Amino acid sequence: MVTAPGRASEGPAARRPEPKPRLSAPRTAGDRGARLTREFRISAYQQAAGNQAVNRFLAEAAATGTPAGAAQRPVLAKGSKGDQVKVLQQKLNALGTMPALKPDGDFGGKTHTAVVAFQTKHFPDEKKEWDGKVGKKTWAAIDEAYSTPEIAAEDPEMGQKVVEGMDRINAAGSTVDSGVWYSYNYKAQFPDKYTPAMEAGYANPNYWEVKGWMSWKVKPKVSASAAIRAWLDGLTVAECNTAMVAVEYETLRAAVGNEAFDREFGSTDRITPEERRLSIFSGAAAPHRNKLMKQADAAKTMDYGKPGDRPARVGDWFYFMNHPRYLLKHPGGAWQGENSVYMGREGGVQMWAGMGTSNESPTASSSHVTEDQMLSSMVGAYNRDRDDDDAAAIAKATAENGGVLPKELDPASGAYPDKLNGPADILNAKPEKLDVPGFVHDDVERKGGFEPRAGKSLNADEVKKIRDGGGEE
Repeated sequence: MVTAPGRASEGPAARRPEPKPRLSAPRTAGDRGARLTREFRISAYQQAAGNQAVNRFLAEAAATGTPAGAAQRPVLAKGSKGDQVKVLQQKLNALGTMPALKPDGDFGGKTHTAVVAFQTKHFPDEKKEWDGKVGKKTWAAIDEAYSTPEIAAEDPEMGQKVVEGMDRINAAGSTVDSGVWYSYNYKAQFPDKYTPAMEAGYANPNYWEVKGWMSWKVKPKVSASAAIRAWLDGLTVAECNTAMVAVEYETLRAAVGNEAFDREFGSTDRITPEERRLSIFSGAAAPHRNKLMKQADAAKTMDYGKPGDRPARVGDWFYFMNHPRYLLKHPGGAWQGENSVYMGREGGVQMWAGMGTSNESPTASSSHVTEDQMLSSMVGAYNRDRDDDDAAAIAKATAENGGVLPKELDPASGAYPDKLNGPADILNAKPEKLDVPGFVHDDVERKGGFEPRAGKSLNADEVKKIRDGGGEE
C-alpha cells in the first residue's frame, strides 16, 4: 500500500400497473414493452424495499395518477430559473448525473443535456420525449427513479456496495476539481490551487457547511442524497475515517432510495432540524450514525483470527493499528493505523482497501492490498525520519509538560524502536497503553495489526426502518 493521488492514510418506483387492455384496443410492441418494464420495476421494488413500501407507493400513485407532486410542478425548460430548477438539478445529481450539475437554479445547457440523457434512458422507445423539457411525464419518471432503492437492504448487497464505494474513492482519474484527496497529496499535486484552509478539509460548498476539522453538515433545504454523491465525486479533501463514513452513508442511500434518505437527513422541500441534517466527521460521537451501525461478528467475540485469515465479511469496516509505540516516534504522524474495508478474497487471498491504498504489484488490477502489504506500508511510515509535523507536536508536548521534553519522546531514551524490520514487528509487539504527560493518555491498550473491536457494518434492521418510513421524525 503506497501513496496514490489522493492518499497516505490514517490512522442504496414503481408505477401502478395499468388495467389490462380491452381486446379491441391495439397494442404496439412499445406499449407491451413499457407495461412489462413497469411490472418488472414493481417486482424489483418489492425485492429491494418490501411489500409495505410498495403498497404505500401504489396508494400514492392511485390517488394522483402520478408520483406525489409531479402534477403540481411547473414545466421547466432551457431558460427557466428558480427553486424548482434547483430541486431538479439536485435530483438529477442524486440519480448519478456526471459531471454533476451546479445546483444554481439556472436551467442552462448542461441541465438541458442532463435532462435529455435522463429522458433517453427512461423513454428509450419514445424519441418525442427527448426534448429536454421537464413536464408531467418527465417529473413522474424522475420521482419514480428518485424513490426507488438501488439495492436490497440486506447484508450481502450492502457489503458489496461498500466495496464499490471504496473502489470509487480509489479510482484513477482524480483531478484538480474532482476526487477525494488527502490534504498533503492535494497540496503536492496542485500547489497553486491548495489553500491552508484545506488542511482542515474541504467539501463542495453548494451542499456542505464546514463545522470544524474534517467535519461537515448538509446545508438547509439541500438534498442529502445529492450532497453525499457530491462529497464522493469531489473535489473533497478529507482523511480515511471520514471517507469511510461517507461510503457507509452512500450505501445507506442506495439501500433506502433518495427520497427516504432525504426525508431522514435533509430535503429540498422542507427545513430539516440541524441535529438531523446529514453530518460527516471523524470520531465516535455520532449517536444517529452509531445507531445505524452494528458490531461485526469478530467484534462481538473478540476473534482475531490469524494473519491473512481474519474473521470478516465482505464490506466490514475494521482498523489495523501500526506499532503500539508509533506515536512516540512520530508525535505528529498520520499513520497510527488504517481504516480498512474487507474487499473479499482474490485468488484465495484476503484483500483490503482503505482511502488511497495502492497495490504496486505489476499484476495488480485494483487498489486492493493484502494484510501483509498494508502492514509493510505501515512499517515504511514508521521508519521515516521525524518531520516538521513531528517537531511541532513535540514542541507542543514540551510546553504542556512545563517546558520539559517528555522522556518518552526523546530518541535517546530508548522508549521506542528506531526502526522496524517488517510486519512481524508490528504483529508481535507487546500491547500497551501510552501515557505521556501533556501528550497522550490511553484508556485502551494499543495492539499492532488487526483490531476486532473496531469491526462494524450497517445494521440492516435500522436501514429498513428508514426505507419504510419508520426512521426518526
